[in-house]
Amino acid sequence: MGNGIKYTLDNKYKYEGEFSNSKKEGKGKEETEEYVYHGDFLGDTMHGKGKLYYKAFGDSYEGEFKKGLIEGEGCYTWKNKEIYKGNFIKGKLHGKGSYYWPSGREFYGNYKDNLKEGEGEFRWKKSGTVLKCMFSKGKPSGMGELINKRKNQTKVLTIQEIKDVLKSEKRLNKEHSFLEYVDSSIDCNDIHYDLCSEKEKEKNKGEESD
Repeated sequence: MGNGIKYTLDNKYKYEGEFSNSKKEGKGKEETEEYVYHGDFLGDTMHGKGKLYYKAFGDSYEGEFKKGLIEGEGCYTWKNKEIYKGNFIKGKLHGKGSYYWPSGREFYGNYKDNLKEGEGEFRWKKSGTVLKCMFSKGKPSGMGELINKRKNQTKVLTIQEIKDVLKSEKRLNKEHSFLEYVDSSIDCNDIHYDLCSEKEKEKNKGEESD
């Protein structure tokens, strides 16, 4: 084990840190045209804990890696300030996690292959409103509950009513008038995309809003 530097003459790649048998192993910093990584290496690749910043679209991640992929517990922050904290498998949201929007909207629940799966709930801090429901492949499944904690009121919702609430861009109608405020940009499918590229995110985002 020793320290060293590895780079290309065109300056498109540089690694500075620990080596073992001529392979990156231990602590180090790796920089390419696409990303900058600070953290642990094993077997010549990212493995352990570290910080990753994507130059191309401004996203960042801090947490666990396995064999060069985001895997384990971590926090992923998008350029638009949306944040996911939770479990990842092979670079995808998978397992228990929490998602936060700059507006104050939050989601807590389970994910499978980047999609909400199983029990979950949305929370809106400004209104004290909570929406609880089940998800299947990223879409509401079964009945749900809309709760106003400040007024101690609860309403049972059908699948369609849940979808209407999540896609609403205006204040809720009279049927849900016990809610004083709901975020104006609610969409239950706006985070179901791979972490690989900005173009892929926008593509999936459009497909799942139908």
